Amino acid sequence: MTADASERIVATVVVCTYNRASSLRQALPSLVRQEFARHGSFEILVIDDGSTDGTAEVVRHLAAESPVRLRSITVPHGGVAAARNEGVHHALGEWIAFFDDDQDAEPDWLSSLLDRAVQSGADCVAGRIEVVFLGETAGASDPTILKLFGSNGSMADEDETGPGSIPTVSVGTGNALVRRVLFEKVGLFDRSLSYGEDAEWFRRARRHGAVTVFARNAVVRHLVPAERLQLSYLLPMAGRGAESRVADDFKDGGLAVVLRLCALRAAHVCLIAFPRLVAARMAGDQSASAGRACSVHFSIVYIRTAMGILARSPGRWTMRRAKSA
Repeated sequence: MTADASERIVATVVVCTYNRASSLRQALPSLVRQEFARHGSFEILVIDDGSTDGTAEVVRHLAAESPVRLRSITVPHGGVAAARNEGVHHALGEWIAFFDDDQDAEPDWLSSLLDRAVQSGADCVAGRIEVVFLGETAGASDPTILKLFGSNGSMADEDETGPGSIPTVSVGTGNALVRRVLFEKVGLFDRSLSYGEDAEWFRRARRHGAVTVFARNAVVRHLVPAERLQLSYLLPMAGRGAESRVADDFKDGGLAVVLRLCALRAAHVCLIAFPRLVAARMAGDQSASAGRACSVHFSIVYIRTAMGILARSPGRWTMRRAKSA
């Protein structure tokens, strides 16, 4: 469907994808079914990051039948941060919603995000992500594994009626709504990051004074295939998350905060995580064992990365913190 040139687009839903044609066949129809008429019009913008698996054909077919404006832009493969920046650049909406290509949205998802934004006056709204494991479910009950895949149930404790920001919870682009003009103030996603670029952007936005609130009724489901529950997939993901967190913690708190967190993580590994890992393996509890292994690995990589940065450039992060203060 194409929109009239004079039509006001309230929101653009940006979906970045790379070689996930099969996932898009479920993700995009859930967006087309959004109940948004009372707010006006919205569009779906797919950024195809150089896919080679037939993604373009899937999008073309869905767009031909969609009652909602659905368009696609194909760019050379440059990573998810670059793809999201393309989405921001080409979005027509006053608000930009971010949605992953392996998710499924409730029909009132987008409306719930915008309702919360209007009610609170916030700059960013984060919604609830429920993780659904497909097929094999080993690891599905462990909170650490759920968190790795984006589960953010702890954010539901935030005040639903007031405009209070969320300073302690990592917000990501799996379920978020952002004022488009905020990118002019904060800048775009950091293309140098291959992981955690979304969390880095939201933390940067907070440092610029942006207010983020939570909309517990704006629900998406992250559909995770069984093969991603293997430690060969989970441990590298935990390690990349640790590396990204170190950089963000240096920017937010400087040297003193990172050193304190390194000490706390070392104590956590020695006194809690590793003993629980041993106990879980002895008991044959695969779920708890996978979770504790990821927890131990995250802490070890966090400490190793922090010490490596300090060894290479001891004054770099303290100087950056001073400039940003």
